[in-house]
Amino acid sequence: MPHGGVVHMSPVDVAGLASPSPGTRGSQLLDFALDGETKVFTLTTQVARWSILPGVEVGAYTYNGAVPGPMIRVTAGDQVRIVVNNELPEPTSVHWHGLQIPNDQAGAALLDFFKPRVEPGTFGGKVVAGQVAEFQPGTVSHVRQGRFFISRLEDGGMLALWHRCTHLGCTVPLREDEGQFHCPCHSSIFTTRGEVVSGPAPRPLDIFPSRLSMVR
Repeated sequence: MPHGGVVHMSPVDVAGLASPSPGTRGSQLLDFALDGETKVFTLTTQVARWSILPGVEVGAYTYNGAVPGPMIRVTAGDQVRIVVNNELPEPTSVHWHGLQIPNDQAGAALLDFFKPRVEPGTFGGKVVAGQVAEFQPGTVSHVRQGRFFISRLEDGGMLALWHRCTHLGCTVPLREDEGQFHCPCHSSIFTTRGEVVSGPAPRPLDIFPSRLSMVR
């Protein structure tokens, strides 16, 4: 609908919301606050107007009012806390990228993999995958409750891979005879590290954050 000379294409109601400031872009570095030695980052999921072309705006689900959301940059050894405020009209998920957690612990450890389901106004959710010893090096296990694969690497490291293709979101089963993930819809192929071998997938499989908890 025309509004002040701007064309709007909105799957969500953005009536009363202001247009983004000129030059506003996504994927910008997110500032943090310090709580002692802890870096605290705040993400807010919200409906906003977003400009996709000059004179064309859409109503979008955003992180901090931008598409794509902001970048969080930290240094190894940093103490980090991320606060998520959900201002959307429905539950949402926080989908983390860029973390690889090596397995540098042994013994009776538990693996907790996170794919939070964030109800409006809240943050939370974790999946306990099981004992580390249950996942042998060189194997891939599907954790249906969390909708991800645990890929235990030959060097002992572990990856928690989202089981959706990064092209159009199809579920990618493992071809055990080839040791690769095959998308049945558009033929994208991924290694057990999530790396793209072939097909239209634009990036590797997404990796979930994970945590090792020692059992006493």
